[in-house]
Amino acid sequence: MTDKMILKQYEEDINKKSLNDLLSSKNKKVKFVGVLLPIELYIELEKIAREEERAISQIVRLAIRRYLKEKRNAEVKK
Repeated sequence: MTDKMILKQYEEDINKKSLNDLLSSKNKKVKFVGVLLPIELYIELEKIAREEERAISQIVRLAIRRYLKEKRNAEVKK
């Protein structure tokens, strides 16, 4: 098994544990949303996350916040 494969497996294990912790927590201020992406988009997102040293979920949250802000701004301009 290569170092890259070991690292990928380690990251997957951490993500699974984090997801399990989140789903089993009693914290109702956090909700889980699953998103299906075309593989090309996911690969691009994964690459950007690696380059920016961010989690994919961070990038997705930023994109959602930006979208909601733009939507609110567009409604105000009407």
